[in-house]
Amino acid sequence: MAPPVYLRPGSAVSDPSLTRIEKRDRRRAKRRDALLDHAMAIVEESGVAGLTIAGLAKHAGAAVGALYRYFDSKQSVIAGLQVRAVRRLAAFQQERLATASARLDGADETVAALARVWVVFTTWMAFAEAEPVLFRLVDSSLSDPDPVLSDALATEVEAATRSVLAPCAELIEHAVGARALDEGDSLLRTTTLWAGLHGISHFRKRDRLVPDSLHAARLEQSLLRGCLVGWGASPQTLEEAVGTLA
Repeated sequence: MAPPVYLRPGSAVSDPSLTRIEKRDRRRAKRRDALLDHAMAIVEESGVAGLTIAGLAKHAGAAVGALYRYFDSKQSVIAGLQVRAVRRLAAFQQERLATASARLDGADETVAALARVWVVFTTWMAFAEAEPVLFRLVDSSLSDPDPVLSDALATEVEAATRSVLAPCAELIEHAVGARALDEGDSLLRTTTLWAGLHGISHFRKRDRLVPDSLHAARLEQSLLRGCLVGWGASPQTLEEAVGTLA
């Protein structure tokens, strides 16, 4: 069980400039975040299937009834965890892009544009390796053939997902402007690659059974190369771009 958190004078909730309603809302948000921490601990140990409202209440040392002030169902807890995971994916993507951009300083604009596109679209598989539990939470929002969440909750997760997809579409647009890619629907291209790479990520479990040439990482690169060249990238320029990131 996580230790209680005590607020120091001057902290966000105890700030005397806040109204009573603002303080209440911040206390509520802080408590909700703490409950999601407990829920995440359960998911790390037992998976999403092991998460229940009763189990969460026990883990958090709270009454079951008290939890319903913050989450009206297990699905709303799952949605909260998925939104968190997507936001972490977005931050992970930005961290990788910032690291790559430092390497690309002074590079040809066309090469740099393709390199940045490569970085954002290889983030999905890199995230799977770096943050496997969070990856599975994001993955579950996309993979389950049945709608696990209500439309309202699914819309919340989808809105968070746009923070990952929007930078990808913007970088594709930039690559078009740099004449690294032909004109095309950037959101359609982004969603196509997102869907393809998501599918490939499920093939990682086959890596132990197939030759290296068929490992998921090779499939990822094959898909990216095929799509980018199909969308107008010069094969030579693309290889130069990938080489700058090695």
